[in-house]
Amino acid sequence: MHTEYNNLLVVVQGNRRCSPEIIDRHWTGFNLVWSVWDDDTIETHNPIIRNEKPKSAGVGNITLQSKGTLRGLEYAKEKGFTHVLKWRTDQYPTNAKQLVDLFDFDKINVLAKHNHDHVLAKRDHTYGYYVDYFMLGNVDDMIKIWSVENTHNIPYPEYEIKNRINTFGFSIKCICSYLTDDNDIIWTSRNNLKLNTYNLDKTFITLCG
Repeated sequence: MHTEYNNLLVVVQGNRRCSPEIIDRHWTGFNLVWSVWDDDTIETHNPIIRNEKPKSAGVGNITLQSKGTLRGLEYAKEKGFTHVLKWRTDQYPTNAKQLVDLFDFDKINVLAKHNHDHVLAKRDHTYGYYVDYFMLGNVDDMIKIWSVENTHNIPYPEYEIKNRINTFGFSIKCICSYLTDDNDIIWTSRNNLKLNTYNLDKTFITLCG
């Protein structure tokens, strides 16, 4: 294994929507922790962080996502990991090692940027937002991004995440265009959609390296 693998912690965050056994199996060989709510029922051989569920979910559940993610990031830092991959509970990689090899460990890695309006997006790179399928980066950088304070007075859930990335000036790598049939991410909540095909609808445009 590459040295980066040993320094990486996969944080699976959110309500359980896919069998933990499936996610655990597809991430075999990697350090992994589940960050779930204290009322979630989950069986796994990996560590579990149980969190008190916030009373308010925030816009588009961003309070839930940020609180659960931040607990996983703090756990990673306490355990000495240098990098964290934030991962959803409704997806799994077809080849975890090949997927991780796509990442640039000196950048914040995401699937893609959602733009809504391509003309405006090409003119203004601050437009749009980074989709939340996953995010990989240095643990300290990730903590800065996910220490979200405003989760209610925002137009959409990813708004504050995008602003924090821009404010801190982090370099971004989008990997959607690098995914293939042999190295893909399966989105179980959308009838096992392959994310390498998701770019075909042209709602994503890769404005980052």
